[in-house]
Amino acid sequence: MTLQILPATYDDLSTLSEIHWAAVSPTPVNQACYPSVPESTYKSVIATRIKSYLDSPTRTVIKAVREDGVAVGFASWVLPGDEESLEVKAREERELSLVVTDPRYSRTGAATALVAYYLEKADAEGLPTYLHSSAMARPIYVRAGFVDYEEPAVAEGFKRFAMVRQPVARAAA
Repeated sequence: MTLQILPATYDDLSTLSEIHWAAVSPTPVNQACYPSVPESTYKSVIATRIKSYLDSPTRTVIKAVREDGVAVGFASWVLPGDEESLEVKAREERELSLVVTDPRYSRTGAATALVAYYLEKADAEGLPTYLHSSAMARPIYVRAGFVDYEEPAVAEGFKRFAMVRQPVARAAA
């Protein structure tokens, strides 16, 4: 499947919240943290959060789109200087804050393409990239060159991995 990486827009809010619900709602972590949140409430909260990312000058949201225009995943990135991100506020770095793939399109390369898009930007700027990963998503980040920078945190009985990737210098053409 050929995927195109494009900026997300306000017109994507409903689709992206649907993708988030499909991907995250059945996970044990989500069920432990939000056991009784109705689907409509969950999607509304996620759409509002994504809208706030689109409104922010220090965050970007991109989507992975099939040839027919159907979005199959999305990601959000926190840029240096974001006052709300404790990870990024004090340092010159980027934070990959969210990568979500529609479960119907898992293992199609969508998450890898979204991560690669952002890493290319970070490499060009010479900035390290930080993230927090679930155990399920961790192999994607390890393949992209991320390493653990502290012991995994355990919340609600689930591990959360703090990871970093240093920029990779590209050879001049």
